[in-house]
Order: sequence, then structure tokens, then C-alpha cells
Amino acid sequence: MKHLIPLVLLVLFFVGAGQFFLPSAATSKKQVLQQQHSFEHLKTGDLICRYGTDIISYMIQQYNPRKKWYSHCGLLIDSNKKYWVIHIMGNGGLRMEPIESFCDQSVAKEVGIFRYTIADSIRNQMADKARALLHQSIQFDYDFNLQTSNQLYCSELVWTLLPSSIKQTVVIDSYQHKPICFIDALHDSLIAKPIWKLKN
Repeated sequence: MKHLIPLVLLVLFFVGAGQFFLPSAATSKKQVLQQQHSFEHLKTGDLICRYGTDIISYMIQQYNPRKKWYSHCGLLIDSNKKYWVIHIMGNGGLRMEPIESFCDQSVAKEVGIFRYTIADSIRNQMADKARALLHQSIQFDYDFNLQTSNQLYCSELVWTLLPSSIKQTVVIDSYQHKPICFIDALHDSLIAKPIWKLKN
């Protein structure tokens, strides 16, 4: 997967440049978006995916072998009806941010949320495990190696947090003779139910 490294570096460059040159009007647009969309009836452990606003997102989206819908994903955590997204990116690593900013029109053209059929107790275990990872030195996995635990890419993070009953049903593909978890495998219709969709 070594030729994926230039792609990732391009992602980091464009994301960083986009944040630097973002016009001042973006703040007011963000506030409007947060007022317009009400996030309700979501649960800890829901899968949240987005398709970004730049050409790099399109390139990443096209790597999905089946459903070329999204270019990034994370895991939802419900904290007293305040929703957070735990996800990992090359610029900044593992993070937890409000769902409103994860879905903001400056970074997302489309957003989809999917639900796994699991008990609430398992959802809470997933949240505890995710929070524990935040306190570790988890780096972004530029080699996209599913067999490492100290480095993760976005879909690998979600796959790692899934209970074994769901994890075993996720299709693990092969890329350059290495196992890889693509985003579309996580929201496959046989294991995850679509519950919310947004187009900016």
C-alpha cells in the first residue's frame, strides 16, 4: 500500500490549506447549519460516515470497492443527548468532536448514520474502549495495516471498536496482499441499518 502514502499526504495538505484559507463567513455558515439540523434519536455505537468537500475526498471515496458513498467515518457517542464523534485523521490523529462540526458544510457534502443491532451494554463498552484510546498515543496508520493496534486509519478504528459478533460479519478485503477494512464494508446493508442522512 506504499503508493497510498502520497494520497494521504495530499489529504493532509489540502485539509490544512483549506482550514488556513477558510473565509471568515464560514463561522456564520457553521452556526446556521447547527441550527438547521437537529440530531435526535441517535445512540452510542452508531456509525457515522461523511463525504468531504474536496477532490481528495472524491479520490478516497473511489477506493471503496462496492458502495462509493463516503470518504471518512467515525463512531458516535451519546453523552446526555450531546453527540460526539470519535474518529482519526492524519492531521491531528485521534480526536473526539461535536457531531455538528463533523457534519459542517465546510467539511461534509453528505453524511450518513448507520446502526448495528447490539445491546446497549455493548454500546457502552464500545464507548469506554473509544475513550480509553483517546488517552493513548494512537497515530494515523499511513500503511493502512489492519494488523497493528498502535496505528489506525478511520475505518480500522471503527472496526477495532466493534464487538466480535459484528466484527466477524464485516468483509475484510485484500489490497496489495494485505487485509484492509474499507468504509463501505462497515455500513453494509446486511449488518447496519441506515437511520439518518444529510446533504449539504
